[in-house]
Amino acid sequence: PRCVGGDDQPYDDLNVSNSSVKGQLVPGYCFKQWCFVDKETCKDSSELFYQSDLISDSSLFYSYSTCNSTAHSWLSFQTTESLQNKVVHVTIPVLRNPIHWKEDDTLYKDDDAPWKGWVIDYLNAIDKISNIAGFNFTHRSGGSEEVVTH
Repeated sequence: PRCVGGDDQPYDDLNVSNSSVKGQLVPGYCFKQWCFVDKETCKDSSELFYQSDLISDSSLFYSYSTCNSTAHSWLSFQTTESLQNKVVHVTIPVLRNPIHWKEDDTLYKDDDAPWKGWVIDYLNAIDKISNIAGFNFTHRSGGSEEVVTH
């Protein structure tokens, strides 16, 4: 996992005594113990391991669980970081009231007509409490419509 500051320099674990360095929050995973592992040895074990992205085309693998730790902080950071300030495009396959629908069925392919329903409400609630830029709801493409109906 990458554990670097805003200037892309590694945090010095010996000098990081709290959760911020130079005014920047240090991600929680930086404080978790991990170690490099041998892929061949670990692939038959129950321990989770991941390929390192620190070096391009890396054959390095690391594990938290092998070192009596957990990858939860890293996986959480990685998941939320990858969606930060991005619009998530959601294709609504069919109209299904009360799940996802429009006031008039003939408006299915009209992206200006608002979507309604409990799934839409749920995703909009997620949008309000997350770091994503929002959801873009649309209809399925004509090509996928052909596959579905024939």
